[in-house]
Amino acid sequence: MKKPALPGLTAAFLLATLSSLSAQSTRQVAFRTLCLQYVDDLKSALAPVKKADAAEVRLFTGGFSPVYTGQFQGGTAALFVDDPSAKEGKRPIAQGKLGSSDRQLFLILPDPQKKLPYRIYCMDDDTASFPMGTVRFLNLAPYEARLELAGAKMPEVKPGGSKTYPRVTAIDEWKMYQARIEFKKPDGSWATISSPSWKSSVRKRDLVIPTIDPATKRPKIYNYQDIPPWLEAPPEE
Repeated sequence: MKKPALPGLTAAFLLATLSSLSAQSTRQVAFRTLCLQYVDDLKSALAPVKKADAAEVRLFTGGFSPVYTGQFQGGTAALFVDDPSAKEGKRPIAQGKLGSSDRQLFLILPDPQKKLPYRIYCMDDDTASFPMGTVRFLNLAPYEARLELAGAKMPEVKPGGSKTYPRVTAIDEWKMYQARIEFKKPDGSWATISSPSWKSSVRKRDLVIPTIDPATKRPKIYNYQDIPPWLEAPPEE
């Protein structure tokens, strides 16, 4: 009499099959790029749009690029350049794990491991994940960091982590409020590295990125005000 298959083995087989299919799947993603620092003077790249086609992608350092569309495999965002000496004539220059949204921001950063010129930090860019009026805080410094918004201290963010905070409502008559960016020191105390005044508005959203400048070894703050170009009109105040 033939013995029935073991349930555990059947489940393991199905899981392995699904994982394999997922790894080979292709996702279409609308994305913008934002490059913090050029490496090897690479200011543009190619993104796959079909199996054998590619589209040029500009890497902007002063602000967000236009919206591009790419088709990526295995859950990985990947950009490349033409290179006859590389496999299939394509040399990868940037990779990163895709986020969950069909609309993403590709933050292009120097690869600390130097396996490629860049790495891609993918962030969901739709207005449900990053609503208008909010502040997204991405900590690229090697220290824990935190924001203080209108006197309220936000939870600390570990290196490489990010948090998004609701619109600040404790504002003055010009809709301004005081912010403070702090790094955690080795003794556990906090050091203020910047204390700007920001405007609270549902007509924009803010991306704030503290880091350490590799040349000066001093703190550096990137602050981008964003009005997504796919919105027909910014919300009313």
